[in-house]
Amino acid sequence: DKQAMALNLLVKQKALEAGFDMAGIAPLAIWKDLDFARRGVEQGYGGEMHYLQNPKRDDPRQVLPSAESVVCVGLIYNAPLPYSTESTKQVPTPSALPARKEQSQPEGVRGETPSRGWISRYAWGDDYHNILGNKLDALGDSLRREFPEPFAARAYVDTGPVAERVASEQAGLGMMRT
Repeated sequence: DKQAMALNLLVKQKALEAGFDMAGIAPLAIWKDLDFARRGVEQGYGGEMHYLQNPKRDDPRQVLPSAESVVCVGLIYNAPLPYSTESTKQVPTPSALPARKEQSQPEGVRGETPSRGWISRYAWGDDYHNILGNKLDALGDSLRREFPEPFAARAYVDTGPVAERVASEQAGLGMMRT
């Protein structure tokens, strides 16, 4: 309906004003479709990612009972820094390294010349948890001023029991590969 669309646009606008590059809203109805993920975790497909076993991941209302939707945001982190593979710093070759016993060398080093390491773009600069967290706090403050009581929100930067990849996909911010 028109009122819901206007509300969505307002929330997205506030997210952009808070410094995000993109924003979308996911309906809570999507969590009913996560049964397949729960079954996978129960069958052991989560490996050592024990946080996937948290039952709060099944529905955001287990974290925030008054939740009506999930606001998802994105920030482009392609900083104006060189890519790690474009670094001019030279990496020593194995012959220039101090002698080591064969068994103490890490896998992949024996007889190979190290080239360059790859560092993910999000890992350059300040910790993204802090950057995004500050922007989420600003967004929450803005929404609290905009909407009458009661207003409740919880912000997570991949730190809470939320199926954020599913929510982001449903909010139109990307897609998951299967």
